[in-house]
Amino acid sequence: MNKKAIWISFSIAAVALFVIVFAFSYLFLTTNPNPQSPAISAELETEVAQKLAATMDALRSTQATPIPSASIPTSSIPTIAYVDYHQVAPENAVFYVMSAGDTFAKIATTYGGDEHDLRELNQVDDYDWFYAGSIVRIRPESEGLTGVSFNSIPDAELVNSPNAANFDLAGFIEQQGGFLATYEEEIYGIEIEEEQVQATAPATQVATVTPTPKLTILTGTEIVEKVSIEYSINPRLLLAIIEYQTQWVTNPSPAPWTQTGTFSLGNSACQTFFCQLSWVADRLNWGYYAWKQNQISHLRTQDGQLVQIDSSLSAGTVALQTYFAFYHDYAHWQIAVSQQGLAQTYQRFFGDPFTQGIQVAVPQGLTQPVWPLPFEKEITWVFTGGPHPGWGNGTSLAALDFAPLGGTGCYDSDRWVLSMTDGVIVGLAEGMVLVDVDGDGIMQTGWTIQYMHIADAEDTHSLGQVVHQGDFIGHPSCEGGVSTGTHVHIARLFQGEWMDAGGAVPFVMDGWQAITAHGKYDGYLQKDQQILAPYLSGFEENENYLITRE
Repeated sequence: MNKKAIWISFSIAAVALFVIVFAFSYLFLTTNPNPQSPAISAELETEVAQKLAATMDALRSTQATPIPSASIPTSSIPTIAYVDYHQVAPENAVFYVMSAGDTFAKIATTYGGDEHDLRELNQVDDYDWFYAGSIVRIRPESEGLTGVSFNSIPDAELVNSPNAANFDLAGFIEQQGGFLATYEEEIYGIEIEEEQVQATAPATQVATVTPTPKLTILTGTEIVEKVSIEYSINPRLLLAIIEYQTQWVTNPSPAPWTQTGTFSLGNSACQTFFCQLSWVADRLNWGYYAWKQNQISHLRTQDGQLVQIDSSLSAGTVALQTYFAFYHDYAHWQIAVSQQGLAQTYQRFFGDPFTQGIQVAVPQGLTQPVWPLPFEKEITWVFTGGPHPGWGNGTSLAALDFAPLGGTGCYDSDRWVLSMTDGVIVGLAEGMVLVDVDGDGIMQTGWTIQYMHIADAEDTHSLGQVVHQGDFIGHPSCEGGVSTGTHVHIARLFQGEWMDAGGAVPFVMDGWQAITAHGKYDGYLQKDQQILAPYLSGFEENENYLITRE
């Protein structure tokens, strides 16, 4: 073969090799969601595939029935998060393939642990979304360690129920004479100050507002009362926990280590009593409502032990067990949730909770009265939030959000939020108005409606004030809680229990019924055949998100 023929043959071979490499690279880059990940050996990939197939065969017979998917526009579904399980999963990892309607909470209930544990196992946060076909790592099948079957408290002693209606919180703390009676703390809230808009600004521009810190000094008694009202937790239970963990209620000079830092209540990230007690209340709510809604079957103690929750326990008891699991290892957890633990302290203060008052806050067969939307007639608002927690992160998905048309972010709105019912104002705080519907002036009895993010609520209303259906509650704003834009947050409670907006007693206003979808905020409203999905990313005049009281 002459040199020219050899050169031509070499050129053809080089071109062929280039085409093969290019084709392989294109195929790899378009099929691998994470092209920069280290290469995986064929042996490892084969081994993982075989284990996954075997795991799926074992799990198919036990997969829970999927939750029906919500009929909402697909454009509102967030971007899917991807996790490269081949890189993070150890050799003994067990996987689950998600079906339509699956949620992390549902999977955790079926296979042990809780939603937070499952998210940590998969190295994702609360805002990562998965879909049918996603591969989720679960804990190896295990019954877990034996739980404690002792019932500490009934449900009505966990929530701020009628059992606590006549409790003299301030008098009790003073009578005990402990450190809590003389304790004071600086609390930072948020104050909204208006910024001036230039005179040359367009007529359609609205004034923006900027949140600034507001310092308030609260006593120990005021902090307990504030947390009890905001989270709707029985104040007697909070006092029992404080005493069991710190002896602040009865000891005027408790151990120095309880007087600084974490206060021994469980959250090392909090450095104040108010922050600590708020965290305790949120954890209690989480355990209570998760158990009532069949979202947990196991808990994990501070030392990593998986414990099966006894099925005979009250939701109030499970709330205590999940709280103490965050703070104690298995051995100390067993003591804390036994008859010699928190229950002993509670009974020393208040007697046997199972022999006094009501046991369950929400009776069977409860229905909601007929209520209108909280707007003026023929005024259009934007539905911005499906069912989500009423307060903090632990309550049931009790709340719905609505925003007025006219601006974005935090601004002064001239729209009015109206009272949906007759009633009496029984709670006022920064941005919050609580209306007692039955009119007896006691927030722990009957229905209570929470209106949140109301501008100047404490300045425009007074405790004990009588309101009628259609009266002005106030203007929507960013005041109170956490808010990135002007809106009103509305939730219901019945005898101290946060009522799930899409639950057995659904939230209905002017015929619009709240429906819970897969997670917080992403539910919708339905009236006959009409569906409104929440608009979460701004305001556009789109009929799928706008709602008008007729």
